[in-house]
Amino acid sequence: MRWRTARSAVITSAVLLAGCVHNTTISYPQRWPPAGAAAPSVCPNLAGRYHNVGEQAPGAPCTGGRITARAEWRCDASLSHDIAEVEADQWVELRQPDADTLVVISSDPVVDVKEMHRSRGDFSCGKRGLERTLHASLSSVGSNDASSVPQAAFNGMGTLFNLATAGTAGVRTLTRTFSASADGSLVMDVSEAQSGVAVLIPFHTHDEGFVRWTRAEPSAGDSATANSSRRSSHAHLAND
Repeated sequence: MRWRTARSAVITSAVLLAGCVHNTTISYPQRWPPAGAAAPSVCPNLAGRYHNVGEQAPGAPCTGGRITARAEWRCDASLSHDIAEVEADQWVELRQPDADTLVVISSDPVVDVKEMHRSRGDFSCGKRGLERTLHASLSSVGSNDASSVPQAAFNGMGTLFNLATAGTAGVRTLTRTFSASADGSLVMDVSEAQSGVAVLIPFHTHDEGFVRWTRAEPSAGDSATANSSRRSSHAHLAND
């Protein structure tokens, strides 16, 4: 638990030095095509194939140390990680067979097709776009994928330990909002907020930035992968 105490000490020191409130927001780059408007509560049309490696807006704030914390964005510009927590190599294909479903297909043929549902709480839709939100205790560690029962129990004990020994507790919220820009690129507005108390002093931090992924046109070389993924996608939909 030593690293937990050290992490809490760092948070406490940062809070005292920063005056309890800290905000870092990067403006949407003017050289990027304008972001498209979205209708409230209606999922935007994001269907298409995109390069997996994205372009970060200059000055995007990065968080994170040697320990991977849940609900933390570490300037990972991989679309497969940001939108679905899966692996991919060259490209990611998104499909929306209906208003409730988002299908994510990786260029890596060994990676299973991932199917997410709005009705299941995997994502939501609003006036800013398709949104994925994750809440976690400031003491929680692990990936941003679904947490296992043992991992959740471990994080719960860590939260109680930090509260009892360092007087630090709070919540970290990672919000990733996806929308289509005027040229058909995919844009993510990513924000990370932390709110809590450190030695009875309330604090709040907020960091925000943008990542952009351009379209990737299918080629003859990956036709087999696309066909295989299409069959897997149809099989997933048929089983629901």
